[in-house]
Amino acid sequence: MEEERAWRTRRMVMWINGLMIVAMAFILLGIYWTTYRRNPVAMSESPDGQFRLILESEGDIKWTDEAFGRLVLKKGNKKVAVHKFQLQTQGAKPLSEENWDVNWFGFGARVKLFAANEQVLEVCLNEDGNINVRDGSNYSETLPEAPQVPEESQATAAPTVDPAISLEEQRQADGFRAIYDQVFQPQGWSMIQDWTAKGNGYILLFEDPERVEYLMYDRPSANEACGLYVHYCSHKNEDGSWSTTDGEIQEMYAYVYETGEVIAAGKTAWSDPGTEEYQQATGE
Repeated sequence: MEEERAWRTRRMVMWINGLMIVAMAFILLGIYWTTYRRNPVAMSESPDGQFRLILESEGDIKWTDEAFGRLVLKKGNKKVAVHKFQLQTQGAKPLSEENWDVNWFGFGARVKLFAANEQVLEVCLNEDGNINVRDGSNYSETLPEAPQVPEESQATAAPTVDPAISLEEQRQADGFRAIYDQVFQPQGWSMIQDWTAKGNGYILLFEDPERVEYLMYDRPSANEACGLYVHYCSHKNEDGSWSTTDGEIQEMYAYVYETGEVIAAGKTAWSDPGTEEYQQATGE
């Protein structure tokens, strides 16, 4: 009798433990599905086909107006850069293609993230893994789309995502890349694409609490055989702000379109004549 009672007690404990394990499994599964499960929402491919940018949502069921997601930049099957974000959405809506807008530049992608039809974040993901994030509410009225599609090609170009890149834009991007690879990468400097309020692209090379150094495209050379670039240094104000309009010239470079050669001008002022090699290459 006692043995039977003990057996029934053990059996009941086993049933209770089993039910608790099943209940805990359902709870953990629910937490995973509602909070952590990553679901691809949208994808954009670079014009040259080398890169893919994926918008992922984290968690399938939304109980609040907060939506969590990731931007994943891939080159082939390799993850190059990953950025997690959080958006406030109306009515607990999941992320969708309506929440982003993608523009590709020479070596990465620029993403605008929207919530309730208002831009809230701007993220630049570069192929070297660098990520630059801005509060879009502060810049949405001043920062342009990049790159701009020429008017003559708008009729045949793709829509906002993956716009066609003109020859001039491609040459500018190639020049940025060549100068960075040959001059600044050996120094261990960064390569982060950004834009001024007027829409002029530049590469952020170095930043510390006191100064910022960056490379800007200037114009084609007089003989149209080269693209001309300027390396600037801007000192920060006490509040940490700085402006490209206050930059001091550190050096100028010519990028030769035909050969990909980079020629230092030896110029730290616009009035300087530059080296003989620079003059011959640029016709100036």
